[in-house]
Amino acid sequence: MKNKLFKICQRLAICSTVFIALWSCQEIEEAPSQVSSLETIEAFDPRKDKVLIEFLEKNDFSYKLIQKFGETYLIDEDIILRREDIEFAPKEVKKKGGISKENLHAYTSLVTSSPFNYRTIKIKFDSTIPTTSSYLNWRDATSEAISEYNKIRNLRLKFQIITSGTPDITITSQAPQGISWSQIPNVIASASWPTSGNPGNKIHINPTYYDQNNVTESIKKYNMAHEIGHTIGFRHTNYINLGESSSSLPANNIKGTGNSDPNSVMNGGTAQNSWIAFSYLDLLAMRTVYPYDSGEVPMYVYLKPSTGGFNWTRNWSTYQYGGSGYSYYGVNGYVFTYTFPGTVPLYKYKHNVTQVDYMSLDPNLGASFPGYVSEGIIGYVFTSPASNRMPIYEWYHPNKGFHFTTLTNDQVVQSGGWSGGGIAFYTVTLEWN
Repeated sequence: MKNKLFKICQRLAICSTVFIALWSCQEIEEAPSQVSSLETIEAFDPRKDKVLIEFLEKNDFSYKLIQKFGETYLIDEDIILRREDIEFAPKEVKKKGGISKENLHAYTSLVTSSPFNYRTIKIKFDSTIPTTSSYLNWRDATSEAISEYNKIRNLRLKFQIITSGTPDITITSQAPQGISWSQIPNVIASASWPTSGNPGNKIHINPTYYDQNNVTESIKKYNMAHEIGHTIGFRHTNYINLGESSSSLPANNIKGTGNSDPNSVMNGGTAQNSWIAFSYLDLLAMRTVYPYDSGEVPMYVYLKPSTGGFNWTRNWSTYQYGGSGYSYYGVNGYVFTYTFPGTVPLYKYKHNVTQVDYMSLDPNLGASFPGYVSEGIIGYVFTSPASNRMPIYEWYHPNKGFHFTTLTNDQVVQSGGWSGGGIAFYTVTLEWN
């Protein structure tokens, strides 16, 4: 699994979408219509602000669609950000091969946090959740779901169960305000959205769930992982299929997460699902939105069908889901944007005649292979194996040039004419520690 090219399929799911659409939308972060309370628009040229321009470029925003109100910016007419949010914003992340431009993993509002700082979210059970053996005792399942979140690599949100003190999230069997459980007997659980930079403060377990006799610990774990996902801002991955319009639940799509994910824990309408694991795209989505080390970024891979050549970049905005004749192929692990302990520079080259792209640890490749022109360091990678590292193999084709792939025998290599297959270097796996 660690040696595979990050396939664009995922898994996960949880509670009823219809219910979430009915009541959680009222807790969405402030809408653009509320911006009238801000200061008058300032006359400014964002192109003179290097920090701002870097933020816009990393997140594919246009500098033409930004307004400044004191220390607050209005981007794309509906995204409100403070100056401090821009200065400490995480770098963007990407996705994997053969995907269309729609990406359904999405978030609405977020939990306030910043790179290189862990935020611990405290979870507490109220007195309506028993400690005795019963359907409503979700304590063990919650602990296991939290464990799955806490071992996700490079996620800056941590979760902790507390028995005293003030929690960020309370788990209760009480129905949400204004709702009667009798109105929604087939909803196993629900959660509130983040507000004012804090996680949604309630997860509700339905004590009258119609099929509770068939709810296993694995099903509880799956549903709790799903509800926790809602409390930190992730909406249903399949929200379009479920009829949740963007007007009722506005969302910010997460780049690189594809046009569907049948394995996503955040799919709606999956209350009967048992826990398997977070899908690849779930992990990519969470690490994109909440990275601890924003300098650990995905290596996006692109294929040019006309030549069979590959290209690599860690800048999603270069090709996104396709451009300049390239189609999105996948993610070959993560690289660092700085010299991380134990890493070495990885250089990118392009042949001045064939236009073939090539990655190498050799800083002077052109001396050995005339015609290859350096395009600089593309990232920092490892030269030795470890449990959290993905081997990148080198193959050679006399008619195509050099090619890297994470698989020793993928569909490209199977086309014939390739030789080699040795490990060139290691990237960091997407998966947990």
